[in-house]
Amino acid sequence: KNGNPNPIYYAFLLSKLAYNGKTIIGTNITSAINFTAHTTTDGKNLYVVLLNKDLNNAASVEIKTPSEYASTKVIRLLAPSATTTDTKSITFGGSSINADGAWTPTNSETITIYDGKTSFIKLDPASAAVVIFYPPMQ
Repeated sequence: KNGNPNPIYYAFLLSKLAYNGKTIIGTNITSAINFTAHTTTDGKNLYVVLLNKDLNNAASVEIKTPSEYASTKVIRLLAPSATTTDTKSITFGGSSINADGAWTPTNSETITIYDGKTSFIKLDPASAAVVIFYPPMQ
């Protein structure tokens, strides 16, 4: 309507980053809250999509990868609430999507990988993140 991307567009952008052209691999999760995770690979990097659908509880997540990785990048999808319609308050990678659909992330973070395979991350209620695991340099 007004050239501002609808909130669902952010979910599409997250999906494009994590799934487009990648192979989906099995993910095992155990959670007492409304939380889910999906994993893909491009043959080199591992992409773990974390979705905290719980409106009231943060999620503390332990990620165990199938092989060793050297570094990570976390790109978070954040909004003030699950029902927000103010598209300027929604960010993915620290940036809002422009009216023309352009998006450039301005913020990412890293998480520590213990023993090359285990990482921990916390997600706020009603938020999501893509954790990209990069293998050691060969």
